[in-house]
Amino acid sequence: MSNLGRILCAVLGLFHLLSANPVPSSKLQIAIEEIISELVNNKITHKKCFVPTPYDDEEEASVEEISCRAFKSLKHVCASERKNLRLLNASLITMFSENVECSINNDEQKDLISVIEDLLTFFRAQMRKLVMNPKH
Repeated sequence: MSNLGRILCAVLGLFHLLSANPVPSSKLQIAIEEIISELVNNKITHKKCFVPTPYDDEEEASVEEISCRAFKSLKHVCASERKNLRLLNASLITMFSENVECSINNDEQKDLISVIEDLLTFFRAQMRKLVMNPKH
């Protein structure tokens, strides 16, 4: 199976886990799904880190703001892959209105709630499998 096929299977598995919960998706979950979709669409298959930033008052934050801040965190952690991240950022900018602005600093890095952390651990494990297994 190709790397892209494996990624799609991993993402489908992640979406299955998200949909297994009868509670409607939160804004943070929707934002994470959008960012994962962008990673897949841009064929960035060698990512080893994905660290969204949680919110104290998620109810007041928009999906766009959550996505923007989560991506800022991703860029901070994955600074060594700036070329690919610039391409991904350009794609994300087209998804949202131009007036969305956000910033993140080290003090804003916090632990994720356990459910989201478990989902991201699952996603990281799937991505590690893709990185470690040679292309067939």
